[in-house]
Amino acid sequence: MRKPWGLVSWRKRREDFLKTRNKCEWCGSTEKLTIDHNKKPNTQNDKDYLDFKDVTVLCNRCAYARLKGFKLCISCHHYIKYGIYLTKQECINTGLIWKRKVHAVCWECFFKTPMGKKFK
Repeated sequence: MRKPWGLVSWRKRREDFLKTRNKCEWCGSTEKLTIDHNKKPNTQNDKDYLDFKDVTVLCNRCAYARLKGFKLCISCHHYIKYGIYLTKQECINTGLIWKRKVHAVCWECFFKTPMGKKFK
């Protein structure tokens, strides 16, 4: 059985999908975009996999960083391996914008927030 991404029809759907979401969701790059599945499919024929459900559009560089376990600091946009994970309410309290399910902030940015200044 052929892999879904080897089919011309799948490549066309991928191309159309990337026209609507045409930049990296981490760094904003518009070059070498990939579709990264947030939840790995059970099979290659999984309907969610083929329909691009629950995906993140990343450039090659950010996709590699995510694969290696890095997150993106929502304040300074640097890659971080370890940091502070904030809830929606903590983001609102510190003046950061809530965009994703999980927000990671590097230690340097955390200590600049009102909540982080209490720990210095």
